[in-house]
Order: sequence, then C-alpha cells, then structure tokens
Amino acid sequence: VKPDGAIAALKVLKSSGSEEVDKKGLAFIRHAAPFYQAPKGISTDQTYFVSFPLVTVTKDTDTPQE
Repeated sequence: VKPDGAIAALKVLKSSGSEEVDKKGLAFIRHAAPFYQAPKGISTDQTYFVSFPLVTVTKDTDTPQE
C-alpha cells in the first residue's frame, strides 16, 4: 500500500486452490481501495506491505476454510 492509500501491488501469497476464488479475492481488495493514508511521521519514501486474510465458506460444509 502506498502512503496515500493506493494499492502499489497485489498478489496471492497462498492460493485457495481455485483460480476463480483467488481472482475474486483480489477484486474484493481492489474494490476496497483506496485505504487510509499513512499516519503523519511515517516515511513516504517506502511502500508498506499489508496482509488481507480472506476466509471462504464452501457450500458443502458451511465451514470456514483458510
């Protein structure tokens, strides 16, 4: 995330096993941007990494899958 809250880069670190679910997860995060700006005093010369864990529920089990 850039200091202004925009997405600098986005990628899946651990696949759900479904390309479609992974793509929808990325789209979900893109849709949520921009994020809050970095607090004052934080270096604006850097890009910060943020993790967005997403949990899916399958129709078969209704059990959250990480």
